Amino acid sequence: MNKNIGTIAIITVLIGVMLSMVGCSSGSTAGTTTTQSTATAKTTDTKTTATTTSGKSGGALADMLGKAASISYWQCDLVQTMAATTTAPAANGTTTTHIWVSHNKMKMDTKMQGQEIIQIIDTDAKTDYLYYPAQNMATKGTMDPSSQSTIGDPNSILQYNPTVIGAETINGNLCEIIQYTSNGTTTKLWIWEAKGLGIRAEMTSAQGSYTIDYKNYDFSAIPDSTFTLPTGVKING
Repeated sequence: MNKNIGTIAIITVLIGVMLSMVGCSSGSTAGTTTTQSTATAKTTDTKTTATTTSGKSGGALADMLGKAASISYWQCDLVQTMAATTTAPAANGTTTTHIWVSHNKMKMDTKMQGQEIIQIIDTDAKTDYLYYPAQNMATKGTMDPSSQSTIGDPNSILQYNPTVIGAETINGNLCEIIQYTSNGTTTKLWIWEAKGLGIRAEMTSAQGSYTIDYKNYDFSAIPDSTFTLPTGVKING
């Protein structure tokens, strides 16, 4: 399993960012579909930057982040660029992960270094699976209660006293740019003002830098079967 350490580290970073930004839609009622049109957010397109610092207060920022909790279903591509200096150097480069979110469930599918790893999190069941399709094997874990408490809670970011440093329009989507530092890592987030979801994240620490672009958002309903392991998978843990 040692050759998968870099990949697991990548997924851990992605999960941490997703939970701290918006989490799953814990405020939604199971079985209720929120009608949304499909939208895309491509950071490769032309950007229009506003350099004037936004005057949003903490309450206004919380309201913006809270909009994500009203979205029952969403999925997108996470394109991560990693430049580690001391940890997992073999994982440097660009990796694409597809993420699905439905109420309190999250699935992430990452293909990297010839390996595919799928992570499935269910906050209601308090389970966290790492599934290796090539080995037909999964490892079952239990979610950390402190991580669960951030799901759908905008205060999970506000507790770090973020500063709103500006605004930027990416592919027609106005974003508020916020920044904070925690445990030696400086994080800058571009939050989609209309949806409360992330468009871009940049993290910098002594270990290196990580950039995540959130692209091709889709708000169509996601079947529950998306978050189940295939029949016959050997489960450890």
